[in-house]
Amino acid sequence: FGYVAFAADIFGVETDIPEDTGGWGGPYAQFIGSFTGNATLFTQRIVAAVDHVQSLPYVDETKVAIIGYCLGGTGIVHYINVAGEKEGGAAAVVGVHPSLFGSWGKPLGNINIPSLFLTGGSDFLTGPQAMTTLEDDMTSASTVEWETNRYSDIDHAFSNWFSENYNSRADERSWDSLRTFLADKFGQSDDSFHSWPCCSGVSITPFTSDIDNGTIGALNSVVKADNVYDCGEVFCKVPVVIILPDKSDSGIQFATQRGLQISMRYGYAAWIAEGDVPTRDYLEDVGFIDSEKVVLEGYGSGTQDALNLAMMGSEDDLIKAISIFQLPENVTDLVDA
Repeated sequence: FGYVAFAADIFGVETDIPEDTGGWGGPYAQFIGSFTGNATLFTQRIVAAVDHVQSLPYVDETKVAIIGYCLGGTGIVHYINVAGEKEGGAAAVVGVHPSLFGSWGKPLGNINIPSLFLTGGSDFLTGPQAMTTLEDDMTSASTVEWETNRYSDIDHAFSNWFSENYNSRADERSWDSLRTFLADKFGQSDDSFHSWPCCSGVSITPFTSDIDNGTIGALNSVVKADNVYDCGEVFCKVPVVIILPDKSDSGIQFATQRGLQISMRYGYAAWIAEGDVPTRDYLEDVGFIDSEKVVLEGYGSGTQDALNLAMMGSEDDLIKAISIFQLPENVTDLVDA
């Protein structure tokens, strides 16, 4: 990224650290507990590290972020709870598989620091109760944006190359989330996704079919940008993103805008499905869609259909991934898995 990286020794260079013999008891666990159980001490050490980095002549003191792994992630939570209102401190914080076992103190005031937490769905140190507590604290105290990303079936220490729990996919996705989060907070975001020159080389085509498939037909349209997706061949069949829009007029308009963004940015086809989700045969009838590369996005009221599809599964595993956005409060009566 071109950033300065500083590894902070919160224990102290001359501190005698007990040997880690494993388990939850013994001198080492007691030593670690002197930090995890003392939010003020842990925060003081982190503040000292931030102050030192900000004093360096080649560092922009307004753009300092803190990343905490495991125990360091516990420190992240303590820092924002204790020093969340501190003027001139960290501009952003990231907790990667933080250790949130047990309980911790509530925020002492507002949290004015943008925060990102990257956690494994099967990590016993960030279980459902811990994440609910963390998110409740952030909801009540944070004055700025914050995010949590969960990776299903992923255990603790998923980014640690030397851990038996290391998972390359979760490591890569969390790294990408960290990168884009910091770029946004440091004013380096790529805004081209939202400021593209619409709409040269893009077609929006309504599709009808003789296939008797409920409401499928004229209510569906496909967005395609020419010469963006490169498969190394003269003629490319492109991946497709099926969009289940909110049923309002503004929802349809947003879905079309989203389809244009996806198509112009990545070269994928975007299928705006106001009717039913298309079948594989229907997609292949279009001619330029690769029916082996199909994902689905649900927005607003369209999330209900997306959730049902996620729980029931799609025809012959047509849908490879499902994303849900703007989940409404009245999503109920989900089908049984």
